Amino acid sequence: MAKIKEWNDNRLHFTPVGEPVDICQSLNDETFRQCEKLGRDMAAAILQK
Repeated sequence: MAKIKEWNDNRLHFTPVGEPVDICQSLNDETFRQCEKLGRDMAAAILQK
């Protein structure tokens, strides 16, 4: 466990982007819009680097 914590602290650089989307059984219009927004937020975060 200590090695995993060390790896997470030193090598894993996690930056949360956007709001999480909960997709239950199927994709409805609202969930689709949320997924599309999350994708755009992720792309914007990548392009800023």
